[in-house]
Amino acid sequence: MALHALLRRNLTSFFSENLLSPKISNGSLSLHIACFSTAIETKPSTPPSVYEFLTNKHQFSPAVASRAASILSPLNHPGKYDSVLSFFEEIGFTKAQLERTLLIRPQLLKADVEKTIKPKIKIFQDFGLPSDDIAVIISREPMILHVSLKKKLVPALSWLKDLLGSTEKVTRALKQSGWLLMGDLENITLPNVQTLMSRGMSKDQLGRLINYLPRVVLYKPETLSRCLENMDKTEVVWSSKMYVYAVGIVCSMPGGAWERKLQAFREILEFSQDDIVRVLRKNPNVFSVSEDKMRLVKKLLLGTGKYDASSIAKYPTVLMHSIERRCKPRFEILGILESKGLINKWPSLGSIYEKTDKEFFKDYVGHTIGDLGFRPPHRTAAVGDVVTAPTCHGSTPHRRDLAIKITSISPSTAECKFPSPTSHSSVKHIAPSRLVSSTLREPTTPSSSSRVQVPADSRQPCGLCVGGFRQLVPPFT
Repeated sequence: MALHALLRRNLTSFFSENLLSPKISNGSLSLHIACFSTAIETKPSTPPSVYEFLTNKHQFSPAVASRAASILSPLNHPGKYDSVLSFFEEIGFTKAQLERTLLIRPQLLKADVEKTIKPKIKIFQDFGLPSDDIAVIISREPMILHVSLKKKLVPALSWLKDLLGSTEKVTRALKQSGWLLMGDLENITLPNVQTLMSRGMSKDQLGRLINYLPRVVLYKPETLSRCLENMDKTEVVWSSKMYVYAVGIVCSMPGGAWERKLQAFREILEFSQDDIVRVLRKNPNVFSVSEDKMRLVKKLLLGTGKYDASSIAKYPTVLMHSIERRCKPRFEILGILESKGLINKWPSLGSIYEKTDKEFFKDYVGHTIGDLGFRPPHRTAAVGDVVTAPTCHGSTPHRRDLAIKITSISPSTAECKFPSPTSHSSVKHIAPSRLVSSTLREPTTPSSSSRVQVPADSRQPCGLCVGGFRQLVPPFT
């Protein structure tokens, strides 16, 4: 009714105003009436956005879809997008590689598969690169598919194949840096190669350098020359096996970065010039550590009271190991062993961090397990028994039992493991005479009859609950 009233009012107004107007002819009036429609207007359906297209149809992550939508909106060529994605899937791209590719270069969705993408993929295949490796290389540097085939890709691949000698080495280099295919071969890459070889670097050394740090040959020639001047001051000779890696490290810090790095080693770690030269000749990768790592390692070593800064110069690769996963836990264990009188002095720094977990456990922990909390048995232990050993919680009076299960046994040793599903550690080579045997259905809640109490005045950690200890115990395979 309301709609009819509205129409009647509008029509009445139209006729009352226009019939009296001399400007409107009968034909014009007929045209106005014929064009007047009372049908309700319907809005056309809204096409999906780029974001909706990628998330709903192709199940891409919101991050990838948002990135693509910010560049490609509105969705003008859904069919082209489909063909690009289908082609990548056909040649072996995983979902993760597709997402990485679009996150870096969403414009590829607009590329012509037949004219732009396929010819470049075919070149890689013609050079013998496996499909899986092609997917890795492209997903890391998708811009490769937007460079000239004749001016960039073919000349660069031919040069790399000639220099490195094998498809495998070419693949390894391109995985390190796809920019080897996109750099200026004539004006930058080849002049840099000539500079390196004119200074005495052999073709084999150059190949190892490109596989180790490809971007060295992509520097501007003047930048590379300054890096090589810094290298000349290191006194590392070209014939040294480590020369390539020393060049890579020095050249990875262009400008004044290398001088700042050397200054940090002098000030923080108290390295002499002789120390710097010696380490650069033997372990150049040490110079890649940050200043923060230097300070943390030095603080940890000095905190033990057993080592000083000169120990780092003597064993510099300690800087390359994890503080939390290797150095700190081992220092804690040695501190416990020393407090219990189980070692007379600490081993050299190299003996501590260079050993594998299994070697460290065998040399410093395994033969002292009984003195770290185990008690004489009530009966002979057997395979399948779950046994308990007293543990404590830090230095607090709280105590609890640790349940372990015997997996094999011999007259002199027993192999045990923690049965808890959250632990993958195990204890090896424990004398059976030190095991307290009991059969427990719930290892995490042993019965009172199976517990071995720690003396009430005990305040020292037993060793089994020290942070990092379980990492030192080799797991069963």
